[in-house]
Amino acid sequence: MTDKSGALVELSVDKLFNESARYIIPIYQRNYAWSNVEREQLLEDILDAEQEYFLGSLVVYERDDAVYEVIDGQQRLTTIFMLLAALKKNPPYKSLMFEARRKSNRTLEKISNGSTDYDEEFYTKELLGALNHFKKEVESDSEIIDKLQNTKLLRIIVPKDTDLNHYFEIMNTRGEQLEAHEIVKARLMSSIGGEKSQEKRSVFSKIWDACSHMEKYVQMAFSVEDRKKLFGSTHEKLNFSDFEDIFQNLFSATDGKEGKLSTTLSVIDAIEEYSKINNVNDNESGDEGNQRFESIITFPHFLLHVIKLYKNKQTDDDGALDDKKVLEIMNDEIDPEKFIVQLLKARYLFDKFIIKREYYGKHSEEGAWSLSKLKYYKTNNNNKVDYVHTFSNDSAGNDEDNRHKKIRMIQSALRITYTSPKTMHWITDSIAFLMENINKEDVSPNYLRLLENYAQRKVRESGYNRNDGFNIERVVFTYLDYLLWRDGYEDKIRPMEDYEFTFRNSIEHFYPQNPIGNEGYDKMDAADLNHFGNLCLITSSANSKFSNQSPIAKLTNKNTIKTSQKLKIMASIAKDKDWNEEVIKEHGAKMYEILEQELKKRSVLR
Repeated sequence: MTDKSGALVELSVDKLFNESARYIIPIYQRNYAWSNVEREQLLEDILDAEQEYFLGSLVVYERDDAVYEVIDGQQRLTTIFMLLAALKKNPPYKSLMFEARRKSNRTLEKISNGSTDYDEEFYTKELLGALNHFKKEVESDSEIIDKLQNTKLLRIIVPKDTDLNHYFEIMNTRGEQLEAHEIVKARLMSSIGGEKSQEKRSVFSKIWDACSHMEKYVQMAFSVEDRKKLFGSTHEKLNFSDFEDIFQNLFSATDGKEGKLSTTLSVIDAIEEYSKINNVNDNESGDEGNQRFESIITFPHFLLHVIKLYKNKQTDDDGALDDKKVLEIMNDEIDPEKFIVQLLKARYLFDKFIIKREYYGKHSEEGAWSLSKLKYYKTNNNNKVDYVHTFSNDSAGNDEDNRHKKIRMIQSALRITYTSPKTMHWITDSIAFLMENINKEDVSPNYLRLLENYAQRKVRESGYNRNDGFNIERVVFTYLDYLLWRDGYEDKIRPMEDYEFTFRNSIEHFYPQNPIGNEGYDKMDAADLNHFGNLCLITSSANSKFSNQSPIAKLTNKNTIKTSQKLKIMASIAKDKDWNEEVIKEHGAKMYEILEQELKKRSVLR
């Protein structure tokens, strides 16, 4: 790609200073100030990258042919200069210069010439400190030399007519460089060509920015006028099938300025869009989305789910959801118009059918799992937006039906099991299913089967009945708790009606590993101690409180017992009989039986 007048060009770090370009750091920029902590983080990021790694952006103003005034990214640029010098790949003299700083330039000249004769009175100690640090860490390191070939930096030349004072105001407000997903946006927009490319980029930008606000429902990220055109008068339909539909709907609503980009894609505009606080000005009340809801994933991770869908990759490879690889994953040819349509549809479905954390009413402090859809009301002369149960027994959406509860519970079980965004493949599967069934009136039966099937597959793959102790995967405990909540356990132990899945990552031995006190409990054989029947999943804080207490002593901690259906059953048994090896095996066998019966009747989607 050419990088003239606002466009972008990718440069590999090992060749950044080997071209004819010269970089001038102007007098208004601060001195070099990176510490060893920041240098170490840079090295770590480069070494951790498996393939292409995006290091950041370098924003410059072209003073003369191939002479660039560095506007943003000078700390990173200077650090790369020192790293290359430490690797004995000395950048040419005058490839990097400071404006009106003689000591700094004298230092850079010495470094470029490979000299080791320095007198700190005449040379800049911050630059020499960076060089010496890297020499200790990476001198002649063949691994990092190889890595640098795939380490990229994005150079952005601002247009000649850019108001640099305005740009600095934007960057100071932002306080950070472009993120990888913003580079993806710019790449895709730059590939939109043909007739009305300028207007199409405007519409693309508007949709992308709306989808990026994960804390509000996507409809509410558009103006009222755009919202009705895209989602109908009730805000609950998809009034488009392809990009042409969206373009016809949205571009006529623009005022000729909003989101409009130059033919060469001004990145300044893109930066400014991301730096604004999105306050949609409309007359509808009830949009508390910014404070009320918390998405279970960030926009960069949501973007990866959509990319995975776009490429039709049916895999649970965690690399497909690794946000550090977003630029690498996006390397393949992608049609920006098709992709933006899929992104908008996926966001609409995500908001309606995937749980969020909701902070509202009695749950305003700690939050609760919510599965809600946006509902539009018209009362007298006022328009109102509210959030109601996605699946409900009544048309108003106030009554949470049984299937809705199950879908909310199985999703929350999966959410607290797979806490890393890289492992949340169930979200991709959900959106793919919903895309295929987008026009069906009631997807809830098959949707529930899909989610339960996913959990069953994970339990089966874990080898749950061949492992013990800490080798048992968390999904075994969480899915079992879901089944115990859904079906109950024997007549005398009913499921907790107000049960909610909470984040738990600690396997607890109900019979303690190292009994304490004078309660007559001896140390148990390891095989029985680590049997599934003696284990449950609780929070780390609860585990530290339980510690090595006896089963009887643990019964007094009712709040902890409420966090696990299995633990509740164990506590109920321990009230009536001694919690010994025989009882542990009996309880474990019954829990295994529940799992095995469920795995045998794997549901078929219809």
